[in-house]
Amino acid sequence: MYLLDSNILIYAHNLASPFHKTVRSLVGEVLAGRIEGCVSFQNLYELYSIITDSKRVEKPLSVKDARKILLLYLKADNFPKIYSKNTNLAVTLELLKSADIKKQQIFDLILVATMIENEVKGIYTADETFFKKFKFLEVINPFKDS
Repeated sequence: MYLLDSNILIYAHNLASPFHKTVRSLVGEVLAGRIEGCVSFQNLYELYSIITDSKRVEKPLSVKDARKILLLYLKADNFPKIYSKNTNLAVTLELLKSADIKKQQIFDLILVATMIENEVKGIYTADETFFKKFKFLEVINPFKDS
């Protein structure tokens, strides 16, 4: 199973993004069951935060529209949601031993810990640099050929 990172979800719902079409297709493949994908609750919170922020996207969505998007993901049975478990802090601390993590990167590290806890083997993301630090993850950038 592959996690769809927050940037993928953001581009999928940001109509003004030049990457919209590419990731909208990817999300469709997951919904159709052709790609075994999932999303974490952390990603959904980040999606909401960014798509409602005029400093982060060209055309922010209203709170009502952003809420509808989160509900769609929540109700999509064929789009598994993963969450951190009670071992998340311990797994995160273990990962900190081998990775040079600073500032906001801790949130991506927490996401990696959540992926480990849920046996997720890879991630679709535009942020290859960070996630490639973890050799056990398969990192796929859907924009490389775009």
